[in-house]
Amino acid sequence: MSAGDVTTLGGVCVETFHTSLRDRLLDPRSGPRIGELTLHWLGQAGFVIEFDRFRMLIDPYLSDSLAEKYKGTKFPHTRMMAAPILPDELDRLDVVLCTHRHTDHMDPGTLQPLARRFPRARFVVPAAVVDEAVKQCGVGTDRLIAVNAGDRTEILDGCFVSPIPSAHETLDRDSNGNYPWLGYLIEVGGIRLYHSGDCILYPGLAEAVAAHAPHVALLPVNLGAMHSVAAMACQVTSRLTKRWHWRVAAALAR
Repeated sequence: MSAGDVTTLGGVCVETFHTSLRDRLLDPRSGPRIGELTLHWLGQAGFVIEFDRFRMLIDPYLSDSLAEKYKGTKFPHTRMMAAPILPDELDRLDVVLCTHRHTDHMDPGTLQPLARRFPRARFVVPAAVVDEAVKQCGVGTDRLIAVNAGDRTEILDGCFVSPIPSAHETLDRDSNGNYPWLGYLIEVGGIRLYHSGDCILYPGLAEAVAAHAPHVALLPVNLGAMHSVAAMACQVTSRLTKRWHWRVAAALAR
């Protein structure tokens, strides 16, 4: 990591860099040092997570799929800012994690180009939505890693994901007991990071997350209480909470 303005919050280094995120991700000198995890926000619920030689994306929305789908409607889902990098501009990728099936989290306009560009990349998806994930990602089931709450899955060498149920307004399960809305606890190199997906606070959630003692939590805040789990932030994280899902698309800001 390197050459921007660095401040420290709760033991986490926060860097303000002076190039575009595209240039930053394509510059091999800006990658993490050994044992260091770096995190970049892609907008909406999307993040780039890098550790040593690995690069993961979680919930990347890097297209205009929603704007195209809802053009001319009351809520056109027009971007308030351009995607910071396009799928075809990334130079490497190992894994993509999708917390649920909604287009701003499992976007065919992002995932299908990534699947073509990186034929060895795999996609972590809720087991409850595998059929839809096949269509959205444009891959066969052999490239999907289907997970459910209660699992602990090694998705890369030494990198584990433990899904936690999310309530996307309601806490749902399918007939097989699988949750369609998930949050992910990612553990690598002794660092634990939690991404809630779209979720409201429900009884037992704070305790379930706190049991993993995440160092960093990525939590949604928008539309008032609809997606807010920020109330539990101080209970579950030892270092830093990053809020996302805030006024990214004009329709979501209303």
